[in-house]
Amino acid sequence: MTTETTAKTTTGFKVWVSADSTGTYCTNGLVYEDRELAVEAGHDLASRWMAVRKWDVRPTDEPVNRFRPVAEVVAPVATAAPAKDTTYNGWKNRTTWNIMLWLDNDEGSYRQYRADVASLKSYNKKLTGTRAKAIAMHALGEVTPDGCKLTAKCVDWKEIAEAMSGE
Repeated sequence: MTTETTAKTTTGFKVWVSADSTGTYCTNGLVYEDRELAVEAGHDLASRWMAVRKWDVRPTDEPVNRFRPVAEVVAPVATAAPAKDTTYNGWKNRTTWNIMLWLDNDEGSYRQYRADVASLKSYNKKLTGTRAKAIAMHALGEVTPDGCKLTAKCVDWKEIAEAMSGE
């Protein structure tokens, strides 16, 4: 009788996140094909998810399910330099992004604003920037939990209205 031993091999990398003061790390089912891609994902997650205190990339023997986009693997064709992005995470500015972040990621605020939008739609009312501001203030009050003022002049309420209505 022979027994074979196989060495454990790393097939991918996972992002591990600590979101509380206990120092406990958690992860999800995403397994990246290389460390660099996992690090990019970790930076992206930490920039979007405000609860992240620390994060780490660790090797895993789980099968890879997140691959580098083909455009990055194939040599790029020389093109003109892209225009500089002056937005904040795709939003007009940080305050606009922050308000929508809280509306979408806080369950109570999300349910409240979705109910208000549904009510408007039931009366065939268009969701304008002014109405979006009223709905956001109903859900969040005058400031987000981390201090962004909903009354700030820089808030793009039209952009928030479009996001709220899914247009």
